[in-house]
Amino acid sequence: MATEAQVKAAATYLSKIKIQIFTRKKLTFFQSVLFGLKVKWEESIGMLATDAEYLIINPVYWVTRTIDGAITDLIHEVMHIILNHCQRCVDQSLNFKKYNYAADYVINLMLKELGLTVDSTFIYDRKYKGMSTEQVYALIPDPPEDYKPDVISSLGDKTPKEVDEQVKRLISVATVQTEMQDAWSDMPANIKRLIDELLNPTVDWVTQLSEFMTAFDNTDYSYIKRNRRYSDFCMPTLYNEGMGAINFYIDASGSIGQKEYRKALSECQGVINVLKPKEVLVYNWGTNLGEPVTIPDEANILDHAQLVNMGGTNVNPVLKDINDKSPEVSVILTDGYFSKPKIDVNSPVLWLIFGNKKFTSDIGRIIHYEDTPN
Repeated sequence: MATEAQVKAAATYLSKIKIQIFTRKKLTFFQSVLFGLKVKWEESIGMLATDAEYLIINPVYWVTRTIDGAITDLIHEVMHIILNHCQRCVDQSLNFKKYNYAADYVINLMLKELGLTVDSTFIYDRKYKGMSTEQVYALIPDPPEDYKPDVISSLGDKTPKEVDEQVKRLISVATVQTEMQDAWSDMPANIKRLIDELLNPTVDWVTQLSEFMTAFDNTDYSYIKRNRRYSDFCMPTLYNEGMGAINFYIDASGSIGQKEYRKALSECQGVINVLKPKEVLVYNWGTNLGEPVTIPDEANILDHAQLVNMGGTNVNPVLKDINDKSPEVSVILTDGYFSKPKIDVNSPVLWLIFGNKKFTSDIGRIIHYEDTPN
């Protein structure tokens, strides 16, 4: 059992590490969540753990940790909270220990992207990049016998809704503080999008996209069922080397603003991350069809595609291009306010419609995309 002196030394060291985190602008969001947690000192845990309310630290381990390693430890626990792992682990159909192990893989890849030290105390494998915790869970073996989970699975006397609200409050306060300190630009784009999705959850249209693709080619793709409410913003796993070409046609008419356009790009990036198409083309369209932008392998679509207003809205040039190019799948992102198309299309088309419940089409499949209630 840790002595009073050891706990005091550990608490002093924690304050030192928090100061280090405070000075790193790119960690502003995470330090705000961290500072909102209570602290417990328990030697019974392996290193650190969390239950979304408490940060639980082994004081004997803590005082031996390097500064860089300690910073990564703390942000790792914060990521468990942000990704709602404390609730998701409660699913009785899952092996809790294995689920926590899978969650660690997902988080440690994010920590590496943040530029933090991911040393030998962390499990890490790039082959799981772009996967959700549920996907990694389905692929990995059981963890080693000596592995100690760092997520407390019990909700205690709280309901899942109460824990949801607690986590959302932490994230909301952190978001405000990050905006006040103008620190968003220092964070990786995918993590910024992840935070935005946490605060503004949207319809899980990518699952429907997966089903859509399976319908026209069920020999090439295999999908792992996951909880639609909680995910790390990734789609089902692709088990071949990658699909062929995918074309995104994004409505850039006068009715589409920068916010809607960037949201559309973010959704496109989610598709690219997991389906890993051999070729990705992004088109702006309005009255006419703009020139395609090719998205390089492993590039972020937000860095290459940009809104160029294309005037009115005429979908016929889009449909003609689909017929001419015959991509493996075409995704048309639009609010759907245009005249009925005059061109038929024989290849797979998915309409992703923003906020227009009355939209109908005889071509392809329609998915209505809009923010869901919190």
